Amino acid sequence: NLITNTNYIKQIHLILRDLQFTLKIPIDLEFASDGEDLYILQCRPQSYLEGSISTSIPQNIPEENIIFTANKFISGGTVPDCTHIVYIEPNEYLKIEEYAKLKEVGRLVGKLNQILPSKRFILMGPGRWGSRDDVRLGVNVAYSDINNTSTLIEIARKRGNYIPDLSFGTHFFQDLVESQIRYIPLYPDENNNMFNEEFLLNSTNILTDLLTDAHDFSNIIRVIDITKETNGKIAKILMNSDEEKAIAFISEQTNSPIDIERGFKTDNILFNDLPNWRRNLVEEMVKNLDRQKFGVKKIYVLTSSISATARHYSDIDIVINFDGTPIQKESLQLWFSAWNSCLSEINFLRSGHKINNFLDIKFITDFDYEHNTTIIRQLNSLKESYILY
Repeated sequence: NLITNTNYIKQIHLILRDLQFTLKIPIDLEFASDGEDLYILQCRPQSYLEGSISTSIPQNIPEENIIFTANKFISGGTVPDCTHIVYIEPNEYLKIEEYAKLKEVGRLVGKLNQILPSKRFILMGPGRWGSRDDVRLGVNVAYSDINNTSTLIEIARKRGNYIPDLSFGTHFFQDLVESQIRYIPLYPDENNNMFNEEFLLNSTNILTDLLTDAHDFSNIIRVIDITKETNGKIAKILMNSDEEKAIAFISEQTNSPIDIERGFKTDNILFNDLPNWRRNLVEEMVKNLDRQKFGVKKIYVLTSSISATARHYSDIDIVINFDGTPIQKESLQLWFSAWNSCLSEINFLRSGHKINNFLDIKFITDFDYEHNTTIIRQLNSLKESYILY
């Protein structure tokens, strides 16, 4: 009836024509129609994934090194040098009966999202990530609980003759695209896919090392430090949309300075000295910050952002203990914005990899210390993982 007996088609045609003429770029449009009136809910430029060109998948990867393969609804691209996997075990998740415990799985994922190296961990879980009403269909998370992952994977394990529906990332689609987070739907039980469940289940689970209060969830949430399990190796994901194939496998770390997605390569010795230039410039930035002028008491810099583990696609995580006025905070954000543009451009010239939000700045106040908020607990758990200025 909407199509044949209302003005919907005429209305949407006129709206799309005007938007195309005015904006002159592809747009993401959300709307509602009651059969009479058309309501525009949201309209913004359509995002796209950089480096989404299909990647050739080698045929000679040893089977024992493969974590999984996928061959449905695959986009193109590459995810290099992942150091960790967060795996929500599907069968154990389905066994949970208490609603509160199902919700807590999502909260713990959010905590891990803040602790693990940004854009260097893979997030795998059953069904529909971001489920709100029926959390048995998938882990209940908001975008802020997953925004630091490199890859979001939804797993559809067969239950008898039934294969559960996946969301295909639609709960966060625009956010995933804008943050350059890859999405992969995984069907382990069909089409000759490989799924190395033994590696995921038998590797050491470091969940309680990171979250000491998560013992009751260690059979549900598994956190794997790939580098420790494989003597310094990492995981890579190659995706080919033309062949509808994807593969995640254990590999040596990239020794030469290559940005796989852009095909950029340089032998510049300064680029090979990547961690040191980050550390030196961050220290220079902190040294030049007028704390009294901007109302800053303390500055925490996560060492993984500026150490040997940092890559050309890694951002720099900084926590600011702020004690100033709204005007001071606005000025401080502008000051960091200038540094962000500068460091992002330096990183681009060195690596060919563009990061818009090179500085990931979080603000805390004395209120956070007094009430021991989540970010303070995270800092306390990472005492040896940051530099305090």
